[in-house]
Order: sequence, then structure tokens, then C-alpha cells
Amino acid sequence: MQANVEYIEPRNETEKRLVTIWSSVLGVEPSTIGVHDNFFELGGHSMKIMETLVKTLSEGWNVTIKDYYELQTISKIAEKINNGASVYSQPNTPQIEFLKPPKKRIEIAKLHQTFDQYSEVLLTGATGYLGIHLLEQLLDTTKCKVYCLVRGRDEKEAQVRLVESLQFYFKGKFIKYEALINERIFIVNGDLAEKRLGLNEDIYAVLNKNIKTVIHAAALTKHFGDYANFERANVKALKEILTFVSNNKKLHYISTMSVSGQFALGEKEQVFRENDFYIEQNYEDNVYVKSKFLAEHEIFKAISKGVNANIYRVGNLTNRYFDGQHQTNIVDNAFMSQLKFMLQYGVVANSLLSSKVEFTPVDYCSNAIIRLVTSNIDIDNVRDYIFHMYNHQKLELKDVVGIFKQIGCSIEVLDDLEYQQLMLKISQDENRQEDIQMLMVSGEKMEGRYKEVRLDSIRTQKKLEIIDFQWPKINIEYLQKVVEYMISSGFLSRDELGMLHAITK
Repeated sequence: MQANVEYIEPRNETEKRLVTIWSSVLGVEPSTIGVHDNFFELGGHSMKIMETLVKTLSEGWNVTIKDYYELQTISKIAEKINNGASVYSQPNTPQIEFLKPPKKRIEIAKLHQTFDQYSEVLLTGATGYLGIHLLEQLLDTTKCKVYCLVRGRDEKEAQVRLVESLQFYFKGKFIKYEALINERIFIVNGDLAEKRLGLNEDIYAVLNKNIKTVIHAAALTKHFGDYANFERANVKALKEILTFVSNNKKLHYISTMSVSGQFALGEKEQVFRENDFYIEQNYEDNVYVKSKFLAEHEIFKAISKGVNANIYRVGNLTNRYFDGQHQTNIVDNAFMSQLKFMLQYGVVANSLLSSKVEFTPVDYCSNAIIRLVTSNIDIDNVRDYIFHMYNHQKLELKDVVGIFKQIGCSIEVLDDLEYQQLMLKISQDENRQEDIQMLMVSGEKMEGRYKEVRLDSIRTQKKLEIIDFQWPKINIEYLQKVVEYMISSGFLSRDELGMLHAITK
């Protein structure tokens, strides 16, 4: 029991069940857990939340990861459960100054300023999955000097972090890239959310004088957690970047297609295009999405005051197209965890077969972004400065399943009841619960007058055609590379492919 919290025993069946589950997950005696004790102060964290959600699947409760971060106690969580599923509440729209992206307030000559292939670029997020590939493209397709702002306890740790990322992602080019350190790659230790980006006055002044292009790709990208951390990493850091950019640099901001939300208020389907921003979508339901939505809003404020910025809303980043490599922390990727479950258990729900699946290979996405950044063709203008960077050539899940079957994967289509029964069975098996934890990341079910949001990228496709860029076809060769990487990285066991459904019967 926590200090300064009065112990109150569970008062109803829901609270009693929650106490039992928390006790099992947190390793705390049930007799010491009161209804006002805080989940996190008892030792809970994000993975423990997912454990509890798996254990409550059989209850049919509409409780999400977000609920745990916001409600935190058995009393409040039980109250939500007993009151039924909540309906999405519309955000306080007066706080949203820009419902649509504003027009840029800069001179035409400045808008169409030629990109200098020998200029100096500031890149944030260079150790991340997309960021490291943006660095690759800058090194391979331009003569720029790239200043990579990396957070570390000191300069040495910052350098080690970037070098390790280069080595992990580009084994074949690592020697070449390592030789460019302090020639074209300059590693700067800093903290984006701190004043002057965490740099001393002299370094900040030098960068401020020499940098003309900023590519801000750094972000906290998990879809669950304490919002304060996301606000600091994704909103506060962006504000510091905007201060640095001011009115004499161009900012290229990496956002996410997720700012569209999954659902929007209305009687018919909502379409989210490049020149859309607030369409009454449920952006507040996910801490990551909320922070990126509010970051875009900060950019719109700056643009209305003369800042020159482009926004690149990135889709579902997947394995590299040419060799299938994925990110270092693949276990944290919800999409890859869903693929793993389907391949590992060899099952898919019948109702999901018509759903669309997006694969946006990271190497193609980074190439497209840098080609847009460095193009001296007039790609953007005062109205069109947002790009939807995702592979619009989506596949239906049934086609993905068909390709996996051609590769040799055994996948059985289950009706929804069978699928739900399998999930429940796994949730009750202590040895298998971990297999479905990442599937718990999905948000709350929408009720009432809410329709799904459909994404649109037609304007971006036309811009990409101008620079001769095309998204790749997702075919058997690519998906075979995806599966092989999942196996070679240890994320998926070849021996268990399609086997676990039989084991659980």
C-alpha cells in the first residue's frame, strides 16, 4: 500500500476482479491493494498495462492503455467499466486557431529559393528509423554537410549512438559513412526541448548562422505513455526548433498521417486531404497523435507569422524495399506485431479480409522526402506545402494472406467467433499472453455519429510525378523479404510459422 493513501477495500465485483489482476501482474499482495492506489506507484508501466488488458479480454471491458494513464486507480477504472463504453467527446474547438492550414506569408522569391547542394543542413532524429534513412539520402544524393543533433550524456555518447545506428542499418556502406564523420557528418550533442536546443551559446550561434535548411524528424513515436513526455518531445521541442528556424531558414517537418484520426464526427465518411487539418477527428484519443496534431498547429501559427515550413505526413513505415530490413526496436512496432501474430498462429479473422493494408517502405519514403526537399522544381507554394507520404497502392488483407500462402505460410481464415475464442484462450494461457500484448494498442471503440476517416494523397502523387518518383508495388518478392527479416532478426520463429493455432486447440 502506498504512503499517504488511505486503504479502501474493493466495494464491487469489478473492483475485486481488478485487484486480483493487478496483484497477479504487479506481484503485490491483493490484501494491500486499495481502490485508490495508483497503478504506476505500485510498479506499473506500459508493458504491465498491456498484461492487464490481455488478462481482462474475457471480461469484455472497453478499457484502453490511454485509460490506465488517465484514470490510474481501480476506483476510476472500475467506474468507467461499470458506466459502459464512453463516447468520444469533441475537443474544445475554440482552442484550435486553424481548422485549415493557413496560407504562407512569405515573398515568392523566398518561397522558391534554390536548394544549394553544398549547403549545411540540420537533421534531428538521425538515430531513428526514418531519420537515419534521411541521412543516408542526404549523403548519397547531395554534397551537403549534415549536422545531426543527437541527445547523449556527452559528445562521446551522442557519437556512439549515431555510429551504432549507421552500423546497424548500413553494414555495406558503414566504412564509407564512418569516414565522412567530421567531414560531412557532424554530430552535435543536444536536447531539442531545452533552451537553444540544449547547446551552448557559441555552438548555437554558429549553427544559427550557417544552417539554411532544417529537417526535423525527431519524435517520441510510441502510441501510449504519459502525455507529459510526448508534449515535451513532440511539441516543446518543435517550438524550440521554430525559434531556431525563425524567418531565415526553411523547416521540413516530419509529421504523421495519424493526425487524421481514425474517426470523425459526421453522418458520412470523412476524407482527409493534404489541405485538411481539423475535421472533428478523434485526435485526442492517442497521446502520440495528439502531440503531433498540436505540433502541426504550432507550425501553422509560425507560418501565419512568416516562417517558411513544409510538412510531410508519413504513413505506415515498413521494411526496406531492397533488403527487408526493419527498425532496431521491431518488438515495439504494433503493425509488425500484428503480422507476427497472423504468421505465428496461422490465422486471420474473416471480417478483416477486406480491410486495406498499407506498406510504405522506409527507403522509398526517405528518398521521396529528400527529393522533395532538394528539388529545384517549384514543388510547393503558399497553399500547397503539406505532403502525404504514404504508399497509396494498398492491398486488401486477403491479398496479403494470399501472398503469404504463396511464400509457404499456412494461414487459416476463422469466423469472428472462432477468432475471438482463440484470443480469449491465449489471454488465459500464462505462457502465451505475451503474444497478443502489442495487439492491445488499438484505441477505444467509437459510438454514435462517428465515421471512419479515409486518407487521400492525390495532390502529393501529382507532385511526386513531377520529380519522377513512384511508390513500389507490394509483391511476393517484397513480402518474402519481410518474413525473412522477421525470422533472421529473431522476431519470428521459423519453426512456429502457422503452428501455434494447432498448439492452442
